[in-house]
Amino acid sequence: MKTRFLFTALLAAILTLAGCTSYGPSPAGQEQITTLNPAAAQRPALPPGEPFRFTVAADNRPGFLNRRGFQWAISEMNRLIGNEGAFLIMAGDFDPPHVTDHDFRTQFGADMVWYPVVGNHEAETPADMEWVRDRFKYLPYIVRQGPPGSETTTYSFDYGSAHFVVLNQYYTGGNDHSGKGNVCDPLYEWLKADLNATKQPFIFVIGHEPAYPGGRHVGDSLDLYPANRDRFWKLLNERGVAAYFCGHTHSYARYQKGGNWPTTTWQVDIGNLGQGSPQTFVDVVVAADKVRFSVYGGTPGKAFTVHDAWTVQIDHR
Repeated sequence: MKTRFLFTALLAAILTLAGCTSYGPSPAGQEQITTLNPAAAQRPALPPGEPFRFTVAADNRPGFLNRRGFQWAISEMNRLIGNEGAFLIMAGDFDPPHVTDHDFRTQFGADMVWYPVVGNHEAETPADMEWVRDRFKYLPYIVRQGPPGSETTTYSFDYGSAHFVVLNQYYTGGNDHSGKGNVCDPLYEWLKADLNATKQPFIFVIGHEPAYPGGRHVGDSLDLYPANRDRFWKLLNERGVAAYFCGHTHSYARYQKGGNWPTTTWQVDIGNLGQGSPQTFVDVVVAADKVRFSVYGGTPGKAFTVHDAWTVQIDHR
């Protein structure tokens, strides 16, 4: 009993020194897994040409030492954007997923839409993978399921004049969870067919691992398989993909990487929404002929500000 008391006191002291007691509700809790209504997947589509906005984030992992930071970050998203936009895309490592889902719905409302992207921490946890597979049944606007073995964790959807492709980079061609981050042959062929089939002028691709990492995970991202990485990146640029969103490194960065392909695609490493400082998220506005990207960031307990912004012009010809 004395040992337990000392541990509790020590943990409380650590949390206080870390600033974790100055904002947000208690991180402790046994949230129930959200039960969604199948009607949630039957939302009216936005007519092509209509402007809209969406948000992208990654790597919140709302554990007992970082959940309050995540809760602060999404409260700042709500303050700055007004909500999550038409939807939010979470580019991996949002485990435990039911806690992320609970906090999203507490902040943005029970009917908010967010799209899960498998990260390495989901892939290594069977219960998390079951959650992601089940959630697929309630995602709106889906136009194509993934390749055999990854039907519910790789998918594409349309909204307005935009096409979105979510990749499970831990798909091996046989199962959807045991691979290293990679765009393996079956996933590449599925992606190529999907991109060739869409007529949407705006295209966004989302995966957890960067093609060109900086800082953490260099040599341990898609660059672990350079030939596969290069053909993937060439395909995105040749198809005029506006942005490839990813996470994994926990640090925000954006790159355009040239080669024997046209240089059109931005790699946007979103950073983290609970795994470090600063925390960042991306607000994306799709207009008639351009996409505006705004990156907001900050530290828990303080107002987020604009860290970066740029615009991509789209030629519809």
